[in-house]
Amino acid sequence: MEPRIEEVMTLKHAAQLSGIAYTTLVGAAREGRLRSKRTSFTWLTTRAWVVEAINNGTLKPRKHCPFLDG
Repeated sequence: MEPRIEEVMTLKHAAQLSGIAYTTLVGAAREGRLRSKRTSFTWLTTRAWVVEAINNGTLKPRKHCPFLDG
């Protein structure tokens, strides 16, 4: 199912909100470890997709991730 437009955010914004480095999120997106979409030069994801990647063990934040708090 495609996310609603209000759920979508850039990886830069996701990095700011989650405390996970932007380069980590981009690498995970490129490698297919983080569900994301690419539009021209901008990567897009959702909070739910970041949480999913963390819970699946494909994305490992180095410190506490505020996204997991709900």
